[in-house]
Amino acid sequence: MTEEKKLIKELDLKILKNLKDFFIIRNAISLSVNDHHTDILVRMNIPENSFLRNLVEKKLSQIIPLELDKANFVWGESNGPNTIPIYDLILKKADINFTPVIEKSINLFEPYTPMKPAKMAFYDLNKITEVLI
Repeated sequence: MTEEKKLIKELDLKILKNLKDFFIIRNAISLSVNDHHTDILVRMNIPENSFLRNLVEKKLSQIIPLELDKANFVWGESNGPNTIPIYDLILKKADINFTPVIEKSINLFEPYTPMKPAKMAFYDLNKITEVLI
């Protein structure tokens, strides 16, 4: 491996190790409770029938114990005076397992021991003939 490739790999590992979680939208989801109904305000404009919108609505419906006929999802609305913020939208760093890559080279005319059980690999001519005969 060239020195340039080693530097690039080390730089990539440093960048990945230094990644932090960060907020996308604070108070992204809020509750607005009125006398007659409850609104779930989502501060994102996402087209109807999109995967993300359906996923958010399904998850929130499972988590928040509201009667479906009295709850409305309102998309693209900001927080009003009678709202209770309940969720932030955050990007969280994934758990990254750093496994070092070990490079091993094979040299010509030198025996190479593969990863096999010791009784199965023979590198001595006398041992091979004993087993075969």
